[in-house]
Amino acid sequence: MFVVARALPAGLVDAIVAGHSHAPVGHQVSGIPITEANSGGRSFGRIDLEIDRVTKRVVSRTSFAPLDLVPGTYEGAPVVSDPEIAAVIGPAIEGARVLKASAVGITLETPIRRAGAPESPLGNLFTDAYLAAVPGAEVAFNNTSGGLRADLPAGPLTYGSLFEVMPFENRVIAFYLSGAGVRQVVLAQAARRGALVGMSGLGVRVTCESGVPIVVLARRDGSAIRDDDRVLVATTDFLAMGGDGVFTAVTPPDGFTIERDAGTARDVVAAWFKARGGSLREEQLVDAANLRWTLPGPQPVSCR
Repeated sequence: MFVVARALPAGLVDAIVAGHSHAPVGHQVSGIPITEANSGGRSFGRIDLEIDRVTKRVVSRTSFAPLDLVPGTYEGAPVVSDPEIAAVIGPAIEGARVLKASAVGITLETPIRRAGAPESPLGNLFTDAYLAAVPGAEVAFNNTSGGLRADLPAGPLTYGSLFEVMPFENRVIAFYLSGAGVRQVVLAQAARRGALVGMSGLGVRVTCESGVPIVVLARRDGSAIRDDDRVLVATTDFLAMGGDGVFTAVTPPDGFTIERDAGTARDVVAAWFKARGGSLREEQLVDAANLRWTLPGPQPVSCR
């Protein structure tokens, strides 16, 4: 946001409310006050704008450091709900409550967790759902670390629990990559630190030969993906547009041509659960005898 503020024409923007990085921000950059209030609703930002009543122009701007909302008070005064605002948002809150409690049509016999190496049970579940939602797709990718924000609890699954896992409005889309492009994506993943990208429809085996990493890609049926193959890849629009750098190295100058749009990722997964029905256990999502990722050692993979 600081970079954006410095690039804006003078006088175009009076204030900026930032987010996503979970940082405490109360700055002025190029004359623009910027606020960001940590995360989790524990604090709030404040910007004071003084406006000339005649010209209607902002003549003074002040940004304050985020303020922690001590339970029940602000600047020594009690915090109470505004009845008029409560009346306006009441129907929306009730609608959200009903949707949150609605059943997704499956019972989880165990929690489904994000954690796991080299692959995550929850990450596998999401990519399986993406793959199923896009006819013709052979491979699906998802950013398990960062893209999934909670574990699924045991018991009858509700839409509210699914929302906590995927609170974003990301959409499941599909585009074509060459087999060489898919190879480049997975090799970059193996060479990085941190959790591997979630993956479905594909088995990856990385080995070292003469100090060089060798990547073998296999479809679910065991057939190899060759460098000159044309592969339909299902993923989220967030990743397709550069999120987490997963596809950065293989993105065309004008971006990917989107071949399919299956809808919001959360609803795609909800539909997958409803179609499956019955019950599900975490161990059903990771096949230890046929892992999707096989690496020669811990990340980052080095063949030196």
